Amino acid sequence: MVEEDPRSLFQDLFRRVTKRSAQRPYHAFTTAFDREIQADRLGEILGTLKVEEAATLDDGWRRLLSDRAPSSVALETIDRVRTASSAQDLSETTVMLLLDQSGSMRGDKIFHVARAADLIQSLLPGLGVKVEVLGFTTSTWQGGKSRFEWIRRGRPADPGRLSDLLHIVHREGDDPRPFAEDELRRMVRSDLLKENLDGEALLWAARRIRQRPEPRKILIVVSDGAPADDATLSANPPDYLVKHLELVIDDIIAAGDITLTAVGVGDDIWPNYPYGAKAQDPVRLSDELLALVARLLVTSAPAA
Repeated sequence: MVEEDPRSLFQDLFRRVTKRSAQRPYHAFTTAFDREIQADRLGEILGTLKVEEAATLDDGWRRLLSDRAPSSVALETIDRVRTASSAQDLSETTVMLLLDQSGSMRGDKIFHVARAADLIQSLLPGLGVKVEVLGFTTSTWQGGKSRFEWIRRGRPADPGRLSDLLHIVHREGDDPRPFAEDELRRMVRSDLLKENLDGEALLWAARRIRQRPEPRKILIVVSDGAPADDATLSANPPDYLVKHLELVIDDIIAAGDITLTAVGVGDDIWPNYPYGAKAQDPVRLSDELLALVARLLVTSAPAA
């Protein structure tokens, strides 16, 4: 393990203050340790759950399964979309969910997020809509290998992002199957939930959805707040991650080829998103997300 030199703390602070005006645009110190994986490979990174974490997971898992079937209200919403939309418009649409899988989602929140994603994945393919479900977090807490590499190189100023990204594909857009129980169980593992770098996750999702052939592209972020990563923020200005997220949001909106919005889980979403919905009580997340998707399917026309 790399030892930190306490004497360098003041030097780090001095460099951050004096170099801020000369900072480069947002960047990563290294991308060598970033991962993009299919969800069925998460065990390679996470290993086996601890006994106490497994017990908590089992309790939440039982509650999730007990309330998994779509409600009559959800089915009525889908019927209204089918009636109000042409089959061609629906078949020319892809909906992508980008799930914040950070530490602040621990507890009931992540179970409600999984339930909401499960509902969308189980209902929309029946309309002919393609659905892709992605998640974002980091491989470790407090920077991991990226931060250790920065320390090893002498803590150069303006390091940029210092964490190991973990981007997860929970469901590909061409796979219409409902989630199996083991897939949902992986989604809610507490040891998966770490840091969240929303700007880079949103860039990744936008690249993926732009590769889809459907002309109408709807990208919905499901999150409970602002980006946070201790390692990066300790070595960069405090607004470093937020400013990058705002820039990415503005660029996607300006491009005009993606309908971008977000749903807040318990808290407000970052204000720069074209506001979609907020589930003040996470129990309401599935209803709020489905209502938002239905509204977008009916009102959002395919791109020219």
